[in-house]
Amino acid sequence: MLTQHELIGKLPPGLDEKIKERFIVAYRSIGYQDQYCRYHYEKFKEELVFFNKAYSGDTQEFNAQYYRIAFEANAFAFFRTLHSLIDSVPYLLNIILGIKVDVENDKLNWNTIKGHVDGRNKILINELISSGSYRELRHLVNISKHRRIPRVDSGIFQDNERPRLWKADLDIEFRFYELEILMEEFYNELFLRVINIIISTVADI
Repeated sequence: MLTQHELIGKLPPGLDEKIKERFIVAYRSIGYQDQYCRYHYEKFKEELVFFNKAYSGDTQEFNAQYYRIAFEANAFAFFRTLHSLIDSVPYLLNIILGIKVDVENDKLNWNTIKGHVDGRNKILINELISSGSYRELRHLVNISKHRRIPRVDSGIFQDNERPRLWKADLDIEFRFYELEILMEEFYNELFLRVINIIISTVADI
């Protein structure tokens, strides 16, 4: 991710100072959300270790169910934070593209931005919103926020298995169901994609 100073250097020199300041604040927020994702990912792994220890009787501090709730909660918090990060980028881009006067317009989304950019930027956005990672992340977050928390198989009774989503609780086919793999795949692909879209869009202004 570009530092704030590096990003400022890529902005057009004649850009209105208020717009520039608002853009930098929004970009900084993406950095915070990125840190939250990293926090929840690390807490997921930490609580999973405690869960396994509690289940095997190696610790008496809390029972296994406590740690199970903790690692699941951090996994779903990760997914929601990453989804929020990805879908906040159209608001960021709108600040400098000036598509919507109301920068908090609730109809701002990737399709809004796509309709106002050309060439490489449109291709990058199409690749993002059509990717398996984006489709799966959006579906998982929508289910967990508005309908139900998908069940998680702790994997405790399966050799070399890690916690994974129950396929039957999801309405679409996922490429992976293991929580840790999903977090890594979603983050590694989608975060890089949105940063590239930001850089490319700023360069074309």
